[in-house]
Amino acid sequence: MLAAYGQSEPRSSPERPRRQLLVGLLFVLFVGLLGFGGWYWWTHRASVAQSPAQADAINALAPADSSSAALPASSTTTTAERITTNGVADEELKQLREKRIGAKPSDANQIITSLEEAEKKYPNDYRFAYERAKLSIKGIVSHDEAFGALALAAARAIDSGKAQEMLDSLMADKDGDFYKPSRGHHEWQALVQALSNKNKRGLSELHH
Repeated sequence: MLAAYGQSEPRSSPERPRRQLLVGLLFVLFVGLLGFGGWYWWTHRASVAQSPAQADAINALAPADSSSAALPASSTTTTAERITTNGVADEELKQLREKRIGAKPSDANQIITSLEEAEKKYPNDYRFAYERAKLSIKGIVSHDEAFGALALAAARAIDSGKAQEMLDSLMADKDGDFYKPSRGHHEWQALVQALSNKNKRGLSELHH
């Protein structure tokens, strides 16, 4: 015991703490890299999953946006063209009406030709044929020609959704320009009924 007591305790090797420190640093570094890798994978996974969803949403909205942008433009263009056409037709009708009111029997051919040309130019406008029928009061067109023009006007009015408008004009003119045709003629009743019912079938007997 005394011999053992007299000897000093063996010193620990200086390499041991150094090795432990190195292992600890490597462990910390490994844990850090593992955590960073997990965070990087998770964030990029979320962004990748979000990108296709955003792309699908953009692709779905793009056609709708383009079509909705195109529709107002197309609608505006069509409306503008319709307004322009109606304005030109109104002006031409006004001029022809003035000629009809001041017409003489000698002017018959010229006025009828002008009205028929306008009818071809505006095939959906019933007013030009209606105006031509009014020449019957001056004796420029015959009874049959007047009802033929009125039948054509009525058919166009029904097709264009203006049957009630023409019927109102017809009732307003029955004591004026259509005083004679509106009295004692079954064709007049057939014309009124066709416009009232918005049915062109009854107009066939007005064509001579």
